[in-house]
Formats: sequence, structure tokens, C-alpha cells
Amino acid sequence: MTGFELPTREMAHSEAHRRLATIFQHDELVWIIDEVFNAHDIAWNIDILRQGDAATWVQARYRYDAQADVIHYRGERALSSTEFRTARQQGRAFTAHAQD
Repeated sequence: MTGFELPTREMAHSEAHRRLATIFQHDELVWIIDEVFNAHDIAWNIDILRQGDAATWVQARYRYDAQADVIHYRGERALSSTEFRTARQQGRAFTAHAQD
């Protein structure tokens, strides 16, 4: 009998991006502004910059649980103009169709 093999950090990161790509429209403006790997839980915490309702820019938080192969939405908060500019300058563009 073989046991369950846990995904590596790199495999989990790749799968987290693939899962995120299914959430956003292909033409949606999205930036990754932070990614933190939790080795204990084998999970990626990912902060995204995107346009929310009413044309406000928001920081949305997602958590990819690699063991369960599930991405969780953890909430979002509206950003001020200054926070938006900083996040966009420090983040990197995320293109949903590049992950297909």
C-alpha cells in the first residue's frame, strides 16, 4: 500500500496559480502583491490586487490548501489611492490565461 504523497512547495505554488486563474476573467486586471508559503499546513497565502465592486480597488486574500487541493477566499478590503499605487508598483501582473 502506498501512502499519500504531499505536494512540494513548487508543485503547490503552481497549482495555486492555476486555481487562481479560474477565478478571474481573462481580461481582468490582477496583480499578485504578496505570497507566503506555510510549510506546516502546506498552504500558500496569496494577496491579490483587483478591481472590486463600484470600481474600487481591493486587496483580496486567498489561501491555497495543497493537501485538500482547494483555494479559499479569505476576504478583501478596499484600498486608498496611495495604497493602490504602492501595491501596483510592488506587485506583479497576474494573467489568468497564462495559467491555462
